[in-house]
Amino acid sequence: MSADERKAERRALLLEAGLEVIGTRGWSQTTVRDVCQQAGLTERYFYEAFDDRAGLLHEVYGQVRAETVAAVLSAFGATPGGPRRKARAAIAAAFTVLADDPRKGRVLILEGQNDERLQQRRQEDMIANADLLARLAVDYLGETAFDADDAALTSLALVGAVSEVGTAFLAGRLPVSRERVIDHLTDHFLSVLPRPHS
Repeated sequence: MSADERKAERRALLLEAGLEVIGTRGWSQTTVRDVCQQAGLTERYFYEAFDDRAGLLHEVYGQVRAETVAAVLSAFGATPGGPRRKARAAIAAAFTVLADDPRKGRVLILEGQNDERLQQRRQEDMIANADLLARLAVDYLGETAFDADDAALTSLALVGAVSEVGTAFLAGRLPVSRERVIDHLTDHFLSVLPRPHS
């Protein structure tokens, strides 16, 4: 194994350890020492891979976000049928990533609010997610189906709603089943979908 391969392997171990420690103990209770102990590496290798503790959080957050977006896109593209089936599959895919592994849900939805720099990134990601949702709607319904500004505004509102409901659900503040949450968000999505021009 080359030096670069060993370095990449150590980085991957630290990222997995970061997910475990942040995702189970929380950001405020995570130390570099904890992460290194979990990874079985010394702190020297931590600082070889990351500038600081926040750098690790950003990387772990980025990995979870990328996995979630990929799952949503895959589900949307692979599901046949109309808007309801596609929307429900996409929403369910996000919940599968974030609720089946509660560590990932905690990192993406809950712990991301505890670091000032990551709060800014989350805001930027919400805009990016809204843009993605608007593009999916345009691709599926056709470019002339509705006003582009309506699509952008509605998409941002939907992303915000999903984020808030997801936060409450993952934090255990919603005493309802995951299926109920997914069905409700699907209904909400369809109810505010921009209507075609008459």
